[in-house]
Amino acid sequence: ICVPSRAAPEGTQIIATRGGVGIEVQGATVVLGTQRVLDDVSLSIAPGEHVAIVGSSGAGKSSFLGMLLGLLERTQGEVRVDGMELEAYDIGRLRRECVWVDPQLQLWNQSLLENLHFGNPTVARDPLRTATDNLGLKELLQRMPEGMATPLGESGARVSGGEGQRVRLGRALLRRGARLVLLDEAFRGLDRGARRAYSRAMRSRVGQATVLEITHDVADTQAFHRILVIENGKLVEQGRPADLLVQPSRYRALVEADLAVQRDVWGAADWRRVVVDHGKVRTQDSEPGATPHA
Repeated sequence: ICVPSRAAPEGTQIIATRGGVGIEVQGATVVLGTQRVLDDVSLSIAPGEHVAIVGSSGAGKSSFLGMLLGLLERTQGEVRVDGMELEAYDIGRLRRECVWVDPQLQLWNQSLLENLHFGNPTVARDPLRTATDNLGLKELLQRMPEGMATPLGESGARVSGGEGQRVRLGRALLRRGARLVLLDEAFRGLDRGARRAYSRAMRSRVGQATVLEITHDVADTQAFHRILVIENGKLVEQGRPADLLVQPSRYRALVEADLAVQRDVWGAADWRRVVVDHGKVRTQDSEPGATPHA
């Protein structure tokens, strides 16, 4: 949906050449059928601000991003982009100046190279190599019989979920000129350490672009400029992470719950770890230096 108006031939950074997008939302409501997926949402996002959006599944977070791009029609309220009403803004230009990474973005039954180039037709060899190295795609390339020319299959059927997501991220890393970066659970399918590292890497590469990231890794959002908490279609809380953490806030409760899951589930000694790697299953106990688990 968000494709570039042009792609520069060098570099791998997503650079906002004209600064990030400024967004103002006032009393916005979106109704789908009989359900209010967004209910009287009001906020302002400064150009270049990095904002994490958290909340339970189905709360309206993805609908909020869709509304900003004009994909969901409001029943009331207004959205302004760079001071202009969204309806008067060149929505095509907004989408061309946007990077949107979502686990549902289509992978085509074309080569790995063509999938990486989708929306980036003039990317040169050096930034492409850098992007594949940074995303851990070298292992995928090594086992593909035709390398970059190997087809990925219908909807990426010949690659794993995590590998497919790396391909989607590769498209984003090859973009230049974006003023708005939307990451909707963009790192799903990767392990937590990789999700954390890629989130930081993406945010370090955007230059002056405005970033909105939806994530369930709430404990890893403390480096963002601002947090939005959306529940049942309502913006129930917003503020700087450090400020929200010293209050009895909903954000603090979500962070504590996330940390508890990491400690009591993933870190518990009574769980046995099983690793699935390229279609093969092994227990973590069999790995050199692994700590046995019951």
